[in-house]
Amino acid sequence: MDSPTQEKVPLVSVVVALCADDRADLFRDALTSVFQQSMRDFECIIAADGPLTPELEAAIAGCAVKDARLRRVDIPVRSGPAAARNRAIAQARGMHTAILDADDAAKPERLERQLSMLESSGVDIAGTGCHTFGEEGSAVGRRRVPVGEAAIRRTMWRRNPLVHSTVMARTMLLRDHPYPENLRYGEDYRLWVNLARQGFRIDNHPDELVRYFVNHTPKPHGGRWGRFTSDTVTRLLALRLLPTPLALLYAPAAVLIAATRLLPNAVWRLLRKIA
Repeated sequence: MDSPTQEKVPLVSVVVALCADDRADLFRDALTSVFQQSMRDFECIIAADGPLTPELEAAIAGCAVKDARLRRVDIPVRSGPAAARNRAIAQARGMHTAILDADDAAKPERLERQLSMLESSGVDIAGTGCHTFGEEGSAVGRRRVPVGEAAIRRTMWRRNPLVHSTVMARTMLLRDHPYPENLRYGEDYRLWVNLARQGFRIDNHPDELVRYFVNHTPKPHGGRWGRFTSDTVTRLLALRLLPTPLALLYAPAAVLIAATRLLPNAVWRLLRKIA
């Protein structure tokens, strides 16, 4: 009797968290960008956070018919993006996991070039630069990211040095250190800071390998006070990556930056556009 054929294990698992608030048109573009990658050895896992709209369901069904590499993880009750990603990562088969948000799109060479960087440099987590776009697909510009492990550690107290939708890391690392599900805002920023403090190596690919949707309206989850407290704690933790005299010097500025989360939406949008 012949032995059963073993299912091929992909090199990369692309995780896309999805909820009913996401736009179906942007999500379709995100899915299309995944399955147009120059590297073919991957799977794509949709983490459905609660019930989805008919439009989102149709987008998933249409893609699943065309490509068997699409898988789905369902969370019956909406639990937040951290929980959704953790559930998907727990079922990922790839040696590496790439994150893509449901309103962004990966450049065709993203997975191939990012995986090459991880394997050649030995870093544990890698992001990339990104081009930004707004409503109706209009180009906005580019988001520059710090490059080099030392630059990232110096930057962490001022801002999140990784564009979340560009991150790739070893799957086992993300399983052992999951997104903090107790946070309703800034869960990715907190995770990168915690990992940096534990000595894991983080860097960015200098090229723009993702198209990133810029939403100038603050995210509703977490509330202003929740966003402020989460941001404050994360920045103060990041200051511990610096020498003590510098950490003490920069602490008031860290709290002041976090306090922008308390501003009215119109003011916050203006500051976001300027930044």
